[in-house]
Amino acid sequence: MKENEPLKGKRKDLLHREIVNVELGRLFLVSDVQSAVQGLLQEIDKAIKYYTVQNAINESTFRDERIEGLKIARNLIKKWFPDVFERGGENEAKED
Repeated sequence: MKENEPLKGKRKDLLHREIVNVELGRLFLVSDVQSAVQGLLQEIDKAIKYYTVQNAINESTFRDERIEGLKIARNLIKKWFPDVFERGGENEAKED
C-alpha cells in the first residue's frame, strides 16, 4: 500500500457465517481508510496554502471565503474520522 492513497479499489470481501446462511460482507482496511483520509487532508492543506499565498499577492474576499470553507471541511473530516488521529504524528492535520 502506498502512503495516503484513496480508497478506490481497496474494498475487501469477507465471508460472514450466520446460523445457516453464508453472507458476503464488504469492508475497508483501517490502514487504507487512514491513508485516504490523511491524503485528503493534505490536499486540503495544499489548497489552503495556495489560496493564502494568492491572497498575500492580491487580497480577495472570495479567497478568504474559500480558505474558511476548506478549514471547515478539514475540521469536519477530523470530527467524523477521529480514529485516524488517535496516534497523532507527522501527517496529522493542524486544528484551527
